[in-house]
Amino acid sequence: MQQTATLLAPAAPAPDRLLSADEFMALPLNLKLYELVRGVLVEMPMTGYEHGEIESNIMFALQRHVRPRRLGQITPGDVMFRLERNPDTLRQPDVSFVRTDRLPPLEQRRSYSPVVPDLAVEIRSPSSTVRELATKVADYLRTGVRLVWVVDLDTQTVTVHAPAAVPITLSTDDEITGGEVLPEFRCPVAAFFERV
Repeated sequence: MQQTATLLAPAAPAPDRLLSADEFMALPLNLKLYELVRGVLVEMPMTGYEHGEIESNIMFALQRHVRPRRLGQITPGDVMFRLERNPDTLRQPDVSFVRTDRLPPLEQRRSYSPVVPDLAVEIRSPSSTVRELATKVADYLRTGVRLVWVVDLDTQTVTVHAPAAVPITLSTDDEITGGEVLPEFRCPVAAFFERV
């Protein structure tokens, strides 16, 4: 009788063991999306095509402003940022921006970013809860992110968060700016939600 090998998913570390950022990045996680929150693995929902469309629109709008001025780097949602250490937190904003003068050295860009982004964009998917997003926004602002945009697919709004400021919600009739983080950036909110 011939035996066949069964592929088993690697077991995640026990939830009572805290992971470092380097240990997290070395895990074989079988195509599931995870973040590391204060040393604990947190499974993230998979995103859909609509989410990708919006992410692409936001990146395009930001790139048109950032690249010609050499202001910094825009990254997509598969880039991890270490927000805190001991225990470590790694978050994956859907879109992020880091100013040129704050970019990590080239040799530190092969893994997670050791610096927090200046701008973090979170796109609310149908499976995202208000509480989960509020926790992420609080983590970003508490650890030095200067501007957070929460993009809601259902309401087609963007809520702008900044440290020590009241959040502002913009609709598709409004224009969004980059404030002090991205001077002179202006874009109609409607452009984030355009479809072909």
